[in-house]
Amino acid sequence: MTSALSSAQANSLTASAVSRLLRGGRVTKWKGKAASCAPFIGANVAASLATSVSSAALTAALAFGGAMLGTMTPAGAGSCTPGPVSVCSGPAGADVTQFLNPGAPLTVTTTAGFGMNTAALHALRLVGINGLAFTDANASTITGSGYGIDAVNFNSGALTITSTNTVTGTTIVGIQALNFGTDLTINAVDINGGQAGIFARNYGSGALSITSTGTATGTTIYGSWGINSAYGTNLTISAVDTNGGRSGISARNSGTGALSITSTGTATGTSGSGIRGVNNGTATDLTINAVDTNGGVNGIWADNYGTGALSITSTGTATGTAYAGIRARSPLGAGTQMTINANDTNGGQNGIYTRHSGTGALSITSTGTATG
Repeated sequence: MTSALSSAQANSLTASAVSRLLRGGRVTKWKGKAASCAPFIGANVAASLATSVSSAALTAALAFGGAMLGTMTPAGAGSCTPGPVSVCSGPAGADVTQFLNPGAPLTVTTTAGFGMNTAALHALRLVGINGLAFTDANASTITGSGYGIDAVNFNSGALTITSTNTVTGTTIVGIQALNFGTDLTINAVDINGGQAGIFARNYGSGALSITSTGTATGTTIYGSWGINSAYGTNLTISAVDTNGGRSGISARNSGTGALSITSTGTATGTSGSGIRGVNNGTATDLTINAVDTNGGVNGIWADNYGTGALSITSTGTATGTAYAGIRARSPLGAGTQMTINANDTNGGQNGIYTRHSGTGALSITSTGTATG
């Protein structure tokens, strides 16, 4: 069983986020009343992290901010009840940002017919202290001009997001999640973002898991994007179809566990790689299982700087227009064995390119055509 971050770790990791939350940026208005704040995470969330704010101060500040904004946020056609146990109901219509920040563990559910479609920056902005769970079991469609669902959990506990229909962040991110507790889990169907479809960053002490059963699209950056810090354990991404301006799937694991990427449809990265996976530091195995991958540079690109094995299985066609269908590296002093099982691979320079300096054997099997 994983445990929450220590108070010192929480202090260190939350200070920058608190500063951004309390600074607030611009405030959008609806009928003369404050409706939402400017984003405090963003696609490049993990800039420098300060150490000046205590967990107690954070909790108090967030509770105060939540109370203030909760009283000022008017209800739209689709709206959520205030408080630590919130229910969202009503069809999409003249919607405004629903900002839920009770200063406590937050649980959010939906009723049949709920939807959000707002010109405001956020559709749903969720802040939990010691746990956050959003569960939509009613096929709700959620759309914001910047973010569909933007969630952060501080101090301890797990962060989970479950969506059963389409979530869209027109200009930024469909689903964005930042966790400082234990596990971070996202289960979604279709996700669309101007920058990224899904962006999840885990500073918690547990695992990061992202599952999308439909299509995850990020117009300019990544379809599905997961980052696990050194405090975490495993990182797992499971997807069907992913499309990104840079990469379809991008995953970086610096935790103490394994990185696993599974793509059962097509992963497309227009200017980068269909799938990009990196293991760092104390991370163990790196495993990629894919069907079809297409990248402007590489179809699949995997770097193992961790302590375990690197394994890539491609059962369809891996295409990298500029460089390689499959590109895999284990530098000197990192990793053990490297195993590649491929069908068809096509690259501008190599069908399959490897550089292996790990402590184990290198094995490459190609059952189709390798062109480069």
